[in-house]
Amino acid sequence: TKPECSKSLILSGRGDQESRIRSWFRDSSETLLLRSQSKDEVIAALAATVLRLPPEERESILSRMLVIDETSAWTSLVNAGSPLFLVQNFTNEIALSDALRKAHRVIVPVEGNGPSGEGMIVLPPLLPSGVEAELRAAGITEVEAKKAAHIARSSTRAFRRKLARNQAIRQPEWAGSEHAPLLLTCMLAGSWQENHDGDRSALAVLSSKSYEEVSRSSTRWFQQPDRPLSLTSGVWSLVSREEMWGLISGFLTIDDMKRFERVAVDILTAADPKYDLPTGEQWLARTKGHNPKYSEELSAGMADTLAFLGAQDSPFHLEYGFSPQEVSQRVVRQVLRKANEDWRIWATNMRLLHVLSEA
Repeated sequence: TKPECSKSLILSGRGDQESRIRSWFRDSSETLLLRSQSKDEVIAALAATVLRLPPEERESILSRMLVIDETSAWTSLVNAGSPLFLVQNFTNEIALSDALRKAHRVIVPVEGNGPSGEGMIVLPPLLPSGVEAELRAAGITEVEAKKAAHIARSSTRAFRRKLARNQAIRQPEWAGSEHAPLLLTCMLAGSWQENHDGDRSALAVLSSKSYEEVSRSSTRWFQQPDRPLSLTSGVWSLVSREEMWGLISGFLTIDDMKRFERVAVDILTAADPKYDLPTGEQWLARTKGHNPKYSEELSAGMADTLAFLGAQDSPFHLEYGFSPQEVSQRVVRQVLRKANEDWRIWATNMRLLHVLSEA
């Protein structure tokens, strides 16, 4: 990566886990199970931990530690003689048992979400403030460091792609033509509530598919280590809008953008029904069943998309005859025109005005 990921960056916010890994190297004979988003991240954290040990201890471990990717090499090393620290980067229970019988110390990387068994060390997401500080120290601008730190917390693979020297690693599976169309819907929506009926209907219109298809696609990719989407407390959001745009915007069609315009205007001109109540009763709106047509998350996501489109200085990949900025400006003009006719729309969008002003 450029800049290179320092040991401190890789272990940012992971001090407790680093201490437990150190303790394991010093006095445990149990197999070490180490879980994170991906096996690569586990191995990186393991290496960073060892490299931060005192010199004599570090060299003793490094001289006996190997990462093994396949069974034949594992078998040869297990039978070689002196005890080693073996990182089993493949799945084979028999091979693991053979190594333990020969008194080798074994580390098993585990990737993805799941239950953490007894003794398993689970690496938490990277701490954004720590990542930002390391990037700033390496000469990255404050704005870019903040963006990268936000990505790092959600997906270390996306973070690596953002900083990659080798552009070949910048193409994840989800960015292929087979999967991009439904993810384009998610990219344009920005964020939404999984269980909000209005949000589900809006994404169905935006995709021209059923919401069940959108949800299946979102869930599939969320469960992968290299995820483009995040799900927290029932709210979907993007790991990196900038990365998704760079990788899949080329699959956008004119029909996609026409649907986006219609849906964005509908969402951002949907007045909160609480404003139909007397001022003194508006705080009771939700208890009286006066609920917004769309969630705050979807409204904010759409506003962010408009601001993002407004900042793009390149045309779409296809000859549409209009630019991302023109799409954004058309939507904002329609929203403002309707808001001038209905004060409730102004009141509903007050919290979004600073974002829409950037569109």
